[in-house]
Order: sequence, then structure tokens, then C-alpha cells
Amino acid sequence: MSICATYHQLTASVESLIQGKPKAITTINLYEYFQKLVEWGYVDFKRNFLNDRFCGLISDVHFDDDLNAVKFVFIIADAEAEYQVARNLETNKTRPLKRNKNEGADKRVNVAIQVDSANPAIAKVALEYERGITIKKLVDTLNYFLSHARKHGGFANYFIGDDPVERYQKAPKAGQPKPLAYKPKLEIKAEVDPSIIKAFEDGKIQHVDFYKQAQNSTNFDATGHFSQDKIKVSMKVDTQIISPTSTSFFDKAADVIGTFALFRKGQPDMQGSVFTINFKDENGSPRTAEYDADDEVFRLVKKEYFPEELRQPMSQEDENGESPARTNIALCDRMLAKI
Repeated sequence: MSICATYHQLTASVESLIQGKPKAITTINLYEYFQKLVEWGYVDFKRNFLNDRFCGLISDVHFDDDLNAVKFVFIIADAEAEYQVARNLETNKTRPLKRNKNEGADKRVNVAIQVDSANPAIAKVALEYERGITIKKLVDTLNYFLSHARKHGGFANYFIGDDPVERYQKAPKAGQPKPLAYKPKLEIKAEVDPSIIKAFEDGKIQHVDFYKQAQNSTNFDATGHFSQDKIKVSMKVDTQIISPTSTSFFDKAADVIGTFALFRKGQPDMQGSVFTINFKDENGSPRTAEYDADDEVFRLVKKEYFPEELRQPMSQEDENGESPARTNIALCDRMLAKI
């Protein structure tokens, strides 16, 4: 089976410590952020969430100064995951691989991040696909590490920029900006598959579906066995969503996203925020994508597939009987090459 990776854009910004107050002026470098996380001891550091059911970690981090790239393993450990099952290939009998009460099941994926040398606050992320591991969990984990380093790790002095307003009044620093603390914020955007935007542009959208709350569910079934929960609404696209003034791909994608956002606001009965988009690509093949209006994320994101030969064990038992994560450098290099 081929290895699948999804591609995303990571951005870093400066947030004020107090809402409504000015934001510090500083230069953000994502490559340096990762170097600092390693230096500060956040490799294999647990980020617990959902009442400690899950924990997220980064492990076995490698830096490539020539490519401005970071390669590592991202791990999600799930305390409530089902037991794996081992099968005896001779007798065909099975047995559960039980864990202790304080253990969770690891899922491990390779991650390759290339930081933009011209704008180091932006990076492209290639994430090996594995069900249960999402780009949102990775970014949540990284944001937690940076917050922990600032609040509890003793590294608050690193997150200091220049105050955009306040200046020293006396020599020898007269006229120089005063220091101002800030908190960094990482955000992710999936790289939208161009075929979706192209379909909107060329009028190749067949229909867009969503679900809304049923109004008269009590009279739905005379036998009393079934009740109506949701009603599927199917829509056609009657007008051109993309503005004639939008020439770049990003502007066109913003037009589509903005249209869904406005529609969502006018649909209080809509269950959830997911639209199903049925369209035909440039080859005339039917395609289906999902769009989550809350997260502004298309489910049909840019994907690349890599040969099975690149797969390698995600860990190797050491002399202590443990199984530390091991980054697949060859796979990371191939994922970077597709950025």
C-alpha cells in the first residue's frame, strides 16, 4: 500500500498578552522556534489533552540547514484505543495485545517542515497520513510547547519584542522602543486541491449538500419506530462565486471560502458545519470533497503518494527494552521534494 502525505501551510504570528493591547514588533523564525524547542527539552515532552485520554509528542528531531527543513516523528498516544490483535499465521488463532491501565497506544507519523527562507514566519508542512492523527493536533501540540516554555519553562525572556508605542525618555536609551512581551501563535491552513477551485471557476460543481435539523420529526413514522433527525439539502451553484478581479489562486480560494462563511451565518438550523461538494475535475471524472466552514478546511487537500518501499519501522527496540521513535529520513526527503 502506498504511503500518503497531506500538505499544509504553517504560519506564525505575534499575539498580545492582554487583549486589546498593542502587539510587540519582532521577527519570527519558525526554524529557530524548532531549534529552541529541542534546546529547551520539549522532545518527547507530553502534551496531555481531553482529560489525559491523549497525549501528543514530537520525537527524533532532525535539522537540515541547507533546506531550512525540520524532520521528526509526531506521536499521538491514546489511552482508550482498542487493543491490537495478533494472529497466529499457522493456527489462525488470535489474541489481544493488552496494555496496562497507565498505557496508551502509540500512533506515529513522519513530518517534514520546510521554512520559507524569505519569510521565516511561514512554512510548508508534509504530514504522513494516519487515521486519528490530524494536522490540528500537531499544531495544538506545538502551540502548547511554546506556551509552556513561556509560562512555565523559564524561557519568557525569549518572547520579547519591541513596544510599537512606548519609548525610553532618558539616556542612554532615549528614543529606543521599550521591551514588550508577546505570545506566539501557530496556525495551519490546508493546501487546497486546485481542482476544487477550478471546478467553481469553470462551473463544474454538480451540487453542494448539507444537513439541517428536521422540523416535524414526530409525524415521520406511523409505526413509531423511526423519527426524523436530519434533512439533507442539496443545492446547485447558480452564479459565479469567484470574483472577476481575483486573479491569483489564493484570491480565488478566499472567494469560495468567504461565500460558504456568509451562507453558514444565514443557516441557524444547519447541523454541524460540513458541506459536501460534488464536482467534476478537468478530466471529467466525478470527485467529492468536504468543506468545514468552522475550521475553513477543505477535506480534499493536496495529497502525494509515495512507494511502499520507503516504509520503515517507526521504532526499534533498544537495550533498555523500550521502542523510541525513529524518523524515516528517506521518506521525509521525498515529502520535502514535493513541496
